[in-house]
Amino acid sequence: MKNRKISKIKPLSVKGRLLKKQMVAPDKCLLSLQVDLSFPAPQPGQFIMVKPSKYPHLLLRRPFCIYNFTPSLIEILFQIVGRGTEALSLLNLNEEIDILGPLGKGFPPPPRDMDNILLVAGGMGIATLSFFAQSLSRKKASRKIITYVGAKTAQDLPPIKPLESKHLSVKISTDDGSLGFAGTVVDLLQADLPSLLPHKTIIYGCGPSAMLRELVKIIDPKTKCYLSLEERMACGIGACLGCAVAIKGKGGSLSYARVCKDGPVFRSTEILW
Repeated sequence: MKNRKISKIKPLSVKGRLLKKQMVAPDKCLLSLQVDLSFPAPQPGQFIMVKPSKYPHLLLRRPFCIYNFTPSLIEILFQIVGRGTEALSLLNLNEEIDILGPLGKGFPPPPRDMDNILLVAGGMGIATLSFFAQSLSRKKASRKIITYVGAKTAQDLPPIKPLESKHLSVKISTDDGSLGFAGTVVDLLQADLPSLLPHKTIIYGCGPSAMLRELVKIIDPKTKCYLSLEERMACGIGACLGCAVAIKGKGGSLSYARVCKDGPVFRSTEILW
């Protein structure tokens, strides 16, 4: 595996408390977790490993991207898909939560010479890109920042209110056409790309693997693109190798990288699909 820059932020194992819980959809939950002020400020794209303290039968922490962060407060947005996420969604206010983080390698900031910053989120990918979008909007640079959000139906659409800003534009697609553009989020982006200069455009994406594969296919070679990969994780620190993905090594040879430690953000040209 070729050398990669690893985040210099040292992760901490801390106890947090559930400050606020909101079911934003029948199967989607937003948690606000209170942590000590000493918890390191994460980079957009990094993640945390979480486990409810009161459930000893849940041996492993679950990985969650950071939806938003302010000093002493972490927000995570997730879909309820199994025992771990269900247990988190059933917690009561002030209950204790084990947290390890921040972990992984986040999104690199866009170069100053980029005129167009495009964030492409498929499904729950918005949970990762929302924090990044808000961070970019606070810089108030005179650049075009567009977030493309795709879902199967309008009912499946994750919350986009944090993206509503005078410095951000949001475009929505649904597979069934129930809201916004009728089609996939990649189709929506493809319709816009001809009007943008490839070498002045940078793309950041997060979503299911199938969506990311299609995204890579439509990108001009002159356009830089970074992708946040979604993989099952057991340890979150690179020890178990359970989240390894195939990437291009030296000379284009096959190599492997750990999504939790070497990622989750990779250059699109690194990944072997």
